[in-house]
Parts: sequence; structure tokens; C-alpha cells
Amino acid sequence: MNSMRLVRLGGKTYVVGVDWQPPDLDGDPDGAPLARSGVAMERAAQAARRMALRPPDMMAVHGRQCGHCDSEGAAGAFKGRHALAGRLSLPGPSFLGLLPMVDVDGRSFWWVLAKVGEELIGGESDRVHDSEREAGEAFESLGKAFPGGFAETRRFGTAPESQAFLEDRLLPSSWWRGFRNVEDRILPLGDFEGRGGRTLKRWTLATALLAAALYALDAGTDFWNASRFSEATRLKEAERTRLRLDHERHPERLFPQAWIRSPMADEVCAACLGAVAETPVSVGGWLLERVACTPEGRKVTVVQRYAHGGGASYAGTDLVPDPREARRASRTLQRPLPEGRNPARIPGLEGLRDMDRIRTDFLQLAQTLGLRASLKPKAPVRRTVPEVGTFVCPWREAPLELTGISTRVMGSGLGDLLGTIPGLVVEDIVYEGANWNMRGRVYVTR
Repeated sequence: MNSMRLVRLGGKTYVVGVDWQPPDLDGDPDGAPLARSGVAMERAAQAARRMALRPPDMMAVHGRQCGHCDSEGAAGAFKGRHALAGRLSLPGPSFLGLLPMVDVDGRSFWWVLAKVGEELIGGESDRVHDSEREAGEAFESLGKAFPGGFAETRRFGTAPESQAFLEDRLLPSSWWRGFRNVEDRILPLGDFEGRGGRTLKRWTLATALLAAALYALDAGTDFWNASRFSEATRLKEAERTRLRLDHERHPERLFPQAWIRSPMADEVCAACLGAVAETPVSVGGWLLERVACTPEGRKVTVVQRYAHGGGASYAGTDLVPDPREARRASRTLQRPLPEGRNPARIPGLEGLRDMDRIRTDFLQLAQTLGLRASLKPKAPVRRTVPEVGTFVCPWREAPLELTGISTRVMGSGLGDLLGTIPGLVVEDIVYEGANWNMRGRVYVTR
């Protein structure tokens, strides 16, 4: 989701970086603002909360559009502030701009803004970028995606130049406390939910008077409304096309690269070897039966299981009874993985290998060391983006197993050998009966 920043203009603080959604004109061809209807705002807030990928915690409304906002735990800093994109009167019937800016904390960033008329904000505009190159690419891409091009295109060179331009274009504050009291303000989702009932109780008379005035004005603006609806439809279709082309070029952005967040195979093997070496073979008459190691973040959870021996006792031990087996006991501890992880060893998508090569390397390694091996690739994952298309993940995962590993092989650099296979992730290692067994998965290209 877009990253929000606070900027100071004309003595007031505004918010940039709102994730504006395409306008919904299906239920209202006249394009009535969402802020006139508590029911519509409540419906939009509930839809935002149901988002599958990282639902927003705040929202704004502007005309027929709603903007999703992620405060990243700082809701108090943004609550009640106006979205800057909705408070500007920009030149021409449509405008696209790239503006270098500085936020209230003194951090520099680049802002890409696109508007059609006074109301419609582009879905991929109002974007905050940390680098000028990234912002320039987004600026060029948005300019090409808009059918017919923008009437006015501006690229500013410095932050003071951007500030002077924006301050000249700020809309004046209004005494009107009708629906404009909510328009463009960043508020928590909960402030929009339940507005249907409150609006009906508080604004019945005001809504009737406002509706009469608006209908009187709408009689002379049919052509303008039709033009705006056509422009909104064209922008929405252009946005869908741009998203589809972008996802087709970079489908990896739609799927999490789990192997990057997982510890390396040699790190896990070294931690488990150390844990087993430190595990006593008997405790209070209990005899060591099994040690299981499972990586969790930058730690390894070690579960030591003991079997009842002659005269076994819990006295003076930290063992706990197994609730399922009366003659078993266990204890759990954690070992940290080594610090100083080298990011250069972790491959990105370009460093993964194809399935045939991974199968050859993995099975040859197992055969050389005299191990039993299993490798079963899964089908690639698919993801459907509503109204855009279905996209296939450019990699897939293959669960693997190595069994019958002797302590000699385990301690002679097996982890180092597995660490040379890019995308390989160890999920658990079990020491039992003088042998080791290992499960994991490896990520491969299609």
C-alpha cells in the first residue's frame, strides 16, 4: 500500500500518499459524492476492511472515490488532516505532475499527482516515491497509460518550486459544514462505519434542501456530467490496462518470496548440530530418545524427548511429562542463529534454478552421500487480481526429504553443501536412533 507523508503548506498540514480507488459510478450515473451518503461511506469502509491483502486502517472520500490509508501505527498524526490531492485546483481539464517535496520531518521524497477536472484523482497518482528514478518511471508510465494524454504535464526541479506551485493552487477553507466536513479528511475506518444511521437521523432536513438545490443546478450541467463520466470511465480502463501490463512484466511482485526471509540451510544445520552435541544422553534416569530442531525466524526451537529408564525421576530436572505417553518426558529450548547474515548469499528470483537442474543436483548429492531422498514439485500458484486478470507465479516450490543421515555425514559439511543450492529452505531436522532426518522445500523456476 502507498506510504503516506505529512507536508506543510500555507500554514496547514496535509497528507500525501493516499491509495485512491477507481471511481464507482455504476450505481449513480450522476456521480454524486460519497460524502453525501452515510450509507455509501459505510459500505466503502466495510469493503476496505474485507480486503484480503493488508486491509487499510484509515480512509478518505473524494467525490465518488474512496482512498485507502495505512497509518503504520501512527493514526493520531494523520487523523482529521486533509488529503492534499483533493484540496488542489489544478490547471487544465486534466493534469499530471512530478513534484520533489520535503515532509514535516525534513525527509525528501518525490510525489506523482494526476487529476481529471476538479474531482477525479487517478488510481496510480498521489504516489510517494523515495527515489527520483522510481518517481520518474511512474510519471512516464502514467502519462503513456492515459488515453489521449494529459492536457497539462509538469515536472518540477526543486522542492521550493513545488511548494510555491501547490500553495498557489490550494482551495480556500470553507465555512460549509455539510458533506464537505468529511470530504478529503483522513479518518479511521470506524468513523465511517455506522454513518448510515447517524446521517439519516441528523441530516434529513439538510439533505432534502441540499438535494433540491443540487437537482436545480444539475438541470444546466447535463453535458458536463456526461463528459466527466466518460473521462472517469476512460481513466478507469486505462488504469486496468496499466496494471495488467505491469503484472505481466513483473508477476513476482504479486507473490511473497518466502526463501528470502528464511534462514540459510547451513545456519540451521550448524545450530541443530550444536544443540544435539549439548544434549545429555540421560537426565535423572531418563534416556535420550529424540531431538527435533525447527527454525523460527532467527532462532531454532529444540525439543528434547526422553524415554523412561530404570529409576527415572523428575526430581532435580526441568523435564515435563508427555501428556500423550506416560513413559515419555521432554523439554524445549531455543538457540539463536549466528549473527552477521550475508544478504549477498540469498538469491532473488534471478538466482533460482529450473526444476531439472535442481533435481539433478539434489539427487546426485544424496546418492554421493548414501542418503535416501525425495523431491516432489508442486504446481505453480496462481493469483487473480479483480477486474485485471489471473497471473501465474514465476516460481514454484518442491517439498524435499533426506533420511538416514549419519552423524558423520551431518557433521562433515552437509549444511554447507545444501547451502549451495539456491532457494533451499530447511523446515525441520530430527535426530533419532543415531540417525538424522531432514525436511524442507526448494523454490525453483517453472
